[in-house]
Amino acid sequence: MIGLELYHVIGDASSFFLFINNWAAVARGGSIIVSPQFDAAAKLFPPVTISGFNQNMGMIKEKLVIKRFV
Repeated sequence: MIGLELYHVIGDASSFFLFINNWAAVARGGSIIVSPQFDAAAKLFPPVTISGFNQNMGMIKEKLVIKRFV
C-alpha cells in the first residue's frame, strides 16, 4: 500500500492523477506515457490586453531605503 498526498500550492488534481497513472503504467511495463498539456490554460483563458494598465505605476525606486546591520 502506498500513501500519497497532494500539496495544492505545488500541483493540482489533474497533474497529480496524471503522475500517478504514468507511474503505474511504468511499473506495469507500459510504454505509452501521457505528457501534460501546458497550453490548455491559454486556450481556455486567452490573454487579455488591459488598456491603460501601467505595471510600473506605484513603484518608486528613489525612495527605497535598505539598512544592513552587520
